[in-house]
Amino acid sequence: MAQDAYNITVRIKDYKEKSCYLANYYGDKKYIHDTVKITTPGEPIVFKGKEKLKQGIYLVVLPSMKYFEIIIGDNQKFEIETDTIDFVNHMKVKNSDDNTLFLEYLKYTSKKGVEMEQLNAKYRIQKTKADSMKVAAEMQKDDSLVSAYRKTFSQKYPKSLLANVFKAMPEPTVPRGLVQPQSYYYFKNHYFDNFDFSDERLLYTPIFHAKIDKYLNQLTPQHPDSINISADFLVGKSRANKEVFKWMVWYLANTYEQSKIMGMEAVFVHVAKEYYCKGEAFWIDSAKLKKICERATHLEKILIGATIPNMILEDSSLRSYYTYDLMAKDKYTILWFWNSGCGHCQKETPELYKVYQKIHETEKVGLITITEERLGGKEEPEMKRWKKYLIDHPMDWYNLRDANNYYDFKDMFDVYATPKLFIIDSKTHKIVAKMIGVEQVEEVIGQLNKVEKSNQDHNLKGK
Repeated sequence: MAQDAYNITVRIKDYKEKSCYLANYYGDKKYIHDTVKITTPGEPIVFKGKEKLKQGIYLVVLPSMKYFEIIIGDNQKFEIETDTIDFVNHMKVKNSDDNTLFLEYLKYTSKKGVEMEQLNAKYRIQKTKADSMKVAAEMQKDDSLVSAYRKTFSQKYPKSLLANVFKAMPEPTVPRGLVQPQSYYYFKNHYFDNFDFSDERLLYTPIFHAKIDKYLNQLTPQHPDSINISADFLVGKSRANKEVFKWMVWYLANTYEQSKIMGMEAVFVHVAKEYYCKGEAFWIDSAKLKKICERATHLEKILIGATIPNMILEDSSLRSYYTYDLMAKDKYTILWFWNSGCGHCQKETPELYKVYQKIHETEKVGLITITEERLGGKEEPEMKRWKKYLIDHPMDWYNLRDANNYYDFKDMFDVYATPKLFIIDSKTHKIVAKMIGVEQVEEVIGQLNKVEKSNQDHNLKGK
């Protein structure tokens, strides 16, 4: 009979719950890895399994969601004893050097944390600047002592997971004399100086995602082109370890495909085409890869700045129009893909009409509705429904359809659900806004006009 690859015994004094969980960090998530059901109050909680656990920082989680952290290193057979009054300060470790050292650190920082809280309270009641500075100096001293502890530990145990966590935690110190933007570039360029991308164990700690998140969302300008550069930098760094590379590529693609911020799907398209579609995603099968690449191809056609095609569409009286011609007299054109049988469309279309009436003349905004229904002859039920809606809701804009079912709106505009709204620059026929609700249209048009005016003023000053 095969022996257990991991066997972790946890004894919690007077523990009366009926279960306990072993969870792990992975990127920005926490996952339950093992569950122990308890039949007799006070019995040891034993987490065990036939395959070794990924090394990292894990959590022993109670049903109340209270938890304490432990380190899973190479030795995965050890014991922890504690109670629910004070997990850390009442903890004892048996047969685990990693957790003995981790516990010493936790006790030290717990003590310093209490001291810092007391100093913070003391700082808030000081009456003079001199007294405040004196307390601030004490706080700085405590902070320096914790930093020194981590540095000494890293030097003494350089190959330990905790050492790499400690090395990754500090942020760059900008040299004196540097001003913006030099100080910003120095900080960003040195942000990962002591971060070991080759250490897969960091993936299973809370430090990994926190560093990546700050780099992408605070140190990188929030524009797809800038984020793409940062994404490529991070992927390049992550090539030091295939599991880190796998997580990084997956995380970037998943995060920006699901982003609710307009235009950020351009990052997903970039990552998908650069890493997935070039055959580097070794962890997925061909069917999933095909779906990702098809998704990227669809989205690429409707990125901010993409040019829409000139379509020939027909109104309810069977008159045909080129969409470019209909846009010619307006500054911006709203494209509204809808379906007369869609309940949400029936509700939102009249609301859009109210917005259109308000801004149509003052902001020079046109509007074209395009039904994605495959409408047949005039006696077809869908055709009758569409025409009836237009009669019951008279709206003085262009209501068009693809009379010959020539256009695939799913492929061209990613219309897999309705309604879907785009704002088009009527002169260039480029997409300037999308992924917004009807209630945001007026605000977005206003922002577009402000940006245009700012650019015009800038150009005038430059002449």
